[in-house]
Amino acid sequence: MVSDSLKRIWRKLNRATPGLFLDPSVASGHYAVYVKDGSERKLVLEKDNLLLYTWGVIAAHCIGLGAATHKISSGYIEFENSATAGTVVVPSYGRGDYTSYYTGLTGNKDFLRLSLDSTPTLDQHPDYVSLLPAGENNRVSFGLTGVGGTQGVKGKTFSSANQSVAYGIALVATPLFSDMSQDLILARGYFNSGDQVAVPLGGQVEVDWKISFK
Repeated sequence: MVSDSLKRIWRKLNRATPGLFLDPSVASGHYAVYVKDGSERKLVLEKDNLLLYTWGVIAAHCIGLGAATHKISSGYIEFENSATAGTVVVPSYGRGDYTSYYTGLTGNKDFLRLSLDSTPTLDQHPDYVSLLPAGENNRVSFGLTGVGGTQGVKGKTFSSANQSVAYGIALVATPLFSDMSQDLILARGYFNSGDQVAVPLGGQVEVDWKISFK
């Protein structure tokens, strides 16, 4: 697995000499998390994600079979109730951790399982503008919103009244939304202690997520 620090170095080198120093991974992702309170939308953090091994399963079905059932159509927002932002313990996780982690959450922890806000959009990764023909796009953008008052999969309510703190997210293919056992996780990410998000009264947590194919 390529570390975040090496990825940053590759990006800087590639901007200096396009095409010479490209990130060797086949795909990579980056997300930005916002808190929206009324009309104000505030950036909380930006961070690279971790692609799970199941991303290859998703890609094989979509590329090889054109399977619309395996497109990214959903996401998870992981949260803890009766919590204070910055105090939630983030789990250790790897590329082989799948949905069983989420179904095994206990105590005050739960997660929202949500449909994407809208149809994903395509654009061209800046590092590849000089390498790809104009209009040939290799980056997909997804949007996900956790609204205060929404109930988690395990029955806990994501809200300011319950002192909900969001601390993790995932992008997910849901071949059958009514059957979570079929979910395939593309990518996961967690928030550092200083970036954990307390749900504001009447507000929501929004995620902008970009996946680039190299």
